[in-house]
Amino acid sequence: MGPAAVAGYPDGVMKATTTHRTNLPAALGALILLATAAAAEGGRRTVIVMMKGSPASEDRLPSATLGGVKYRGYRTPAAALHMRAAARPTARTLAPGATNVRDLWIVGGYALDVTTEDVKTLSANPNFTVVENFEVRTPDVKVQSSGSGQPMENWGLDKIGAKVAWNTFGVTGRNVRIGHLDTGVDAGHPDLAGKIAAWAEFDGNGNTVNSSPHDSGIHGTHTAGILVGGSASGAPIGVAPGAKLLEGLVLNGTSGTLMQVLAGMQWVLDPDGDPNTDDGAQVLSMSLGAEGQYQIFEDITNQLVAAGVLPVFAVGNSGEGDVNAPANCSRAMAVGATMYSDSVASFSGGGRVAWNATVYTKPDIAAPGYGIPSSIPGGLYQTMSGTSMATPFVAGAAALLLEANPTLSVEQLRNALTSTARDLGDPGVDDRYGSGLLNVAAALAATTDRSVVQGITQGDGTPVPAAIQARDASGRIVGSARSDETTGQFQLSLPQGDYLLQASFGQSRGAQQSITVVKATVLTVNFSLGTSSALENLIVYPNPFRPSRDAAVTFDGLPPDTSVHIFTLSGRKVAEIASSSNGRVVWNGRADSGEDLASGPYFYMASRYDETKGWEHKKGVVAVLR
Repeated sequence: MGPAAVAGYPDGVMKATTTHRTNLPAALGALILLATAAAAEGGRRTVIVMMKGSPASEDRLPSATLGGVKYRGYRTPAAALHMRAAARPTARTLAPGATNVRDLWIVGGYALDVTTEDVKTLSANPNFTVVENFEVRTPDVKVQSSGSGQPMENWGLDKIGAKVAWNTFGVTGRNVRIGHLDTGVDAGHPDLAGKIAAWAEFDGNGNTVNSSPHDSGIHGTHTAGILVGGSASGAPIGVAPGAKLLEGLVLNGTSGTLMQVLAGMQWVLDPDGDPNTDDGAQVLSMSLGAEGQYQIFEDITNQLVAAGVLPVFAVGNSGEGDVNAPANCSRAMAVGATMYSDSVASFSGGGRVAWNATVYTKPDIAAPGYGIPSSIPGGLYQTMSGTSMATPFVAGAAALLLEANPTLSVEQLRNALTSTARDLGDPGVDDRYGSGLLNVAAALAATTDRSVVQGITQGDGTPVPAAIQARDASGRIVGSARSDETTGQFQLSLPQGDYLLQASFGQSRGAQQSITVVKATVLTVNFSLGTSSALENLIVYPNPFRPSRDAAVTFDGLPPDTSVHIFTLSGRKVAEIASSSNGRVVWNGRADSGEDLASGPYFYMASRYDETKGWEHKKGVVAVLR
């Protein structure tokens, strides 16, 4: 048998050196025995012993009810699994000389230390299967930038609609626990401080190590930042900044063992060791893997789903035609990686896998995974690429949906994410994008009463970064957005009703469409913007604005070389700001001297010089509220 070791590193490539499929004997009552090659003192080695048929489908779990509700009389999924495991023979019955017995109740088995002779005896029994588990090393770390203390905003947040989720749906992942198994975490990083709900470290034999939170490499802190990182640097990096992590160290630097990962997967269901307290994960994010298919991963992934946990795993970085374990498990949510242009990254894995004669296409979904900035130990930031980086986008998105609707089952959660993904590549599900590019705003619309309006803005056939506004029947602005500079894509969320949707960009003449938004739907509206006078499309928002809450007021839709002047009502100029190349001017409510201006109305004047028309001006009033 080949190694079942696992490994992960910062650019997301996670592979073992050999590929094997481990099939379990069909005989009812057979035992499955998995042994690590790491021999303990005295010639002993750690093995896993579990009853054939105890892991598998959720209908064998006494707590078949999913989604965080009551478990048929059991307080938690962990309590139900403990009760089911009570029917096992004792560890001493299986191996009388076993030591260091660890309860693997998630699969109805044990981890024990036995002698080499015990392993030989068990291997000779046709009811047993023995699988060796070797540690492997990973290739060199590959990153896109050196560590920096400078803030770097995560571009993927806009791409998947995370900011729409925060600002319009009002969800950040509050009260949601995400299991995160990786190289550990720098819990003192400013963007991760206070976000670790529980911590555990496991050695190569699956034993718990007494330690405090730390990162044995940098990979774990980076993926944790994409999951729940805040904006301490001034730039947001995490999808679900309100969620908490159950953080398990299962990779030492860049690699680990099957025993470490299995111990971590069980721990996230019951981190405090008391099955009667509901403190387990609702989502599990793992950016690690091994080549090949392993029944043990299939079984434990099925158990996680049965316990109400969405398993989100990286598909791997071996390119088209290859899918790593455990992402290749039938019920795992395998994640591929995309570039800023929305094309699939060349390294992103994908293919078809079979379980019990059923063929599954992997990945299941794709998310941004190239050039992703996030946290690294020491309070620094770094840009990395890989399906390792794409995976926490999806796990974080699941946390946002669970805050919006805590009753969602695993299947409902999975369907909400995949059914609303933006279809890319071949029509329908394919082995490069899966169902498509993650669209958490659309997924929220599918599970709440609000809807999403999305589309593309183009000028002369080319995508442009236009300013979008939605006005209700009274003319009041009720929603705004800005389309992406590269793709022209935009999203905003609106409740059911009739609206006038307006788009403008630079010297375009602007465009508008009357739309009707239906409850819990996604409406697509595209704009083609021509050219006309320069300043007629100026949009000012929010107006009035509160510096303490809104931070700044934006003058949007401006052509290049435009300046905005702020005057008191008596005509005294107090501030002047030049427009940036993206057509926006941002004012923080301060005079050029640095003083905070008092509450009240102020005149603004946008000015530019046109070689054919001369000076052009547009005036208006902006109100400051303190």
